[in-house]
Amino acid sequence: MHDYRTQRFKDLPIQMKYTFIVLRKQRYACSCGKRFHEKLNFLLRYHRITSRFVSSVIIELEQNHNIKSVANRLNLSTHTVQRILHFFYISKKCPETRFEQIF
Repeated sequence: MHDYRTQRFKDLPIQMKYTFIVLRKQRYACSCGKRFHEKLNFLLRYHRITSRFVSSVIIELEQNHNIKSVANRLNLSTHTVQRILHFFYISKKCPETRFEQIF
């Protein structure tokens, strides 16, 4: 083990209150000199929101809610909702199997 890093990320609201999780992530040192974090299955790489929060955004968009109302309800910017929409639906870089892994 090398050290710890603190990461703050957003999760689903609890009883209509916005929720942020603060996590101490372990960093490991490889014998080759590289550093890497422990893998977390509820947090996608480079994301600051949990996988279930992302899936909640997608479900609301599927229920024909517009981007602005989803953003206001979940305390996100419209740009964040658009990026989620683009990453999981519009972008051809992301295979459908990856979308299934979120749930």
